[in-house]
Amino acid sequence: MTKMLKITLNGETFLADMLWDKAPEACKLFESSCPVESRIFSAKICDAEVTYPVSGPIANYEHIENPVFHEPAGA
Repeated sequence: MTKMLKITLNGETFLADMLWDKAPEACKLFESSCPVESRIFSAKICDAEVTYPVSGPIANYEHIENPVFHEPAGA
């Protein structure tokens, strides 16, 4: 079973897939930065998309590993 990311917003919890097979270095850096507590901001790019600043090892990650620019709705 693969590890998942647990996201809690306003008391509601969501699980997100971490793509260990496609971006193992990014997942490793993100995992080592957890837990993350931050404010979220509406990205207003793709419907209900949000973004949030993070600190720790992932904040200094300069290499984008396997970027995906076209995602299906709901991804």
